[in-house]
Amino acid sequence: MWPLVSHTGSKHTGLPCEVLALLRSPRDREAVSDCAQAIGWKLKLLETVDQALSVAASEAVALIIVDRDLSEHDWRTSVQSLANTVSTPCVLLASSVVDPYLFQELVKNGGFDVIPKPIESKELARLGRLAFTYWRNQHTSIASG
Repeated sequence: MWPLVSHTGSKHTGLPCEVLALLRSPRDREAVSDCAQAIGWKLKLLETVDQALSVAASEAVALIIVDRDLSEHDWRTSVQSLANTVSTPCVLLASSVVDPYLFQELVKNGGFDVIPKPIESKELARLGRLAFTYWRNQHTSIASG
């Protein structure tokens, strides 16, 4: 079988892929951990965008969950940086404010979707599965099709 390769030819994307989470709330971190364990995601809980960028530079990262209130950078800058890493992960923005304007801003900056805070495992599982399917489809070569 042919390996799954990005259309840009940048990186092998063999599974399992990483899920990174940058969340402030212990409750949100716990919900993401519970969801990851139930689904079988390889999860890394990180503290900073710089840590996430470092991991994403060397590993296949399919999904990154980032807190809108992370004080390190403006969320738009964080999303742009994270979405443009080697494996072009799907970025979910965790926010207590969820409206069409925020979603449009997120997509404009390279993000995938907004997940309401506090994070609920069921909603994260739904969005996570959609994101993984989208990410895999982006990284499947025509030859393996």
